[in-house]
Amino acid sequence: MAGLAALLCAMGLPAPVVAEQRFATAEFLPYIDRSAPEGGYYPALVARVLAHHGDRAVFVDRPWARAHEETRAGRFDGSFPYVRSPSREREFLFSEPLLEVPSLLFVRRDTVATGGDAERARRIAAARRTCYLRDSLLPTPLEARAAAGALEVVRVDDMAQCFRMLEAGRIDVVAAGAYNGRSTLRRLHGAGGPIVALGGAIDVSTLHLVWPRSDPRAAARRTAFNASLAELRRSGEVDRLQAWLLPQAE
Repeated sequence: MAGLAALLCAMGLPAPVVAEQRFATAEFLPYIDRSAPEGGYYPALVARVLAHHGDRAVFVDRPWARAHEETRAGRFDGSFPYVRSPSREREFLFSEPLLEVPSLLFVRRDTVATGGDAERARRIAAARRTCYLRDSLLPTPLEARAAAGALEVVRVDDMAQCFRMLEAGRIDVVAAGAYNGRSTLRRLHGAGGPIVALGGAIDVSTLHLVWPRSDPRAAARRTAFNASLAELRRSGEVDRLQAWLLPQAE
């Protein structure tokens, strides 16, 4: 787009109007990281998708609860990343998935008996206390137990707090997205620490960009965004960003 603008100016023609979309979001390691190239995976992807159809993304830091409320009220054009839920669907239009995230069950290494499906199911059924990020939905198996009143959830701002509580024996299990869980444990302990993932995924979530339903421009913006996102997937750009900016399994 910048090249086209320069060419038109050189020809004495007006540059195309670039629409700006402002997104409320917060640091969310490793996906949104001020110290990472281009701010991390989500900002890099969203900026590229908008640029593909000639728009510009502007990112504004807001705590998650405030980002939700101000976007719902129309003070921002959108926000990300969000997991779908019925209540959110009533307030927002959702993009096609920006990322598919498997959730893993983490336990203390010294309590591991086996790593099979039966052991994961037993741990989930026996858990009485867990920890998760504030204003976020738990992976489905634990969310169901919490909703039924069988599981107490301690809410924190950083997954590292959850892993420290697990190490200290103050909670029974931690469920975390694979990328966030891996990067947090590496940050805390490097390789071979006291916390391990127990087998494979217990749930898979898709994360999305949202626009407020109250904004009459939202539907058209979603259509343009999804079309550009699909094109970047076909070109391999999305896969390249994931390999570059997200922690990979060891």
